[in-house]
Amino acid sequence: MKLDEANRVILVPAREADLADFQLSLQDAFAAGFTAAFGTVPEGPIPSDAELGEFFHAPGAVTYHIVLDGARVGGSC
Repeated sequence: MKLDEANRVILVPAREADLADFQLSLQDAFAAGFTAAFGTVPEGPIPSDAELGEFFHAPGAVTYHIVLDGARVGGSC
């Protein structure tokens, strides 16, 4: 996709209430990539719920939604 003046990407801080859905979306994306690369998914989510909880709540951590033209298209921690 070519980004130009019509395609605006912004980072929007995630709220605490967003984190459960954010976590599931992130784990689904990792599972899809892992399956594409290795054919199967390991038992349990990747990253684990515990790991993501640590990431989300680490001192100074900020979690962002990636928003393109008003629609959430991804995220990062």
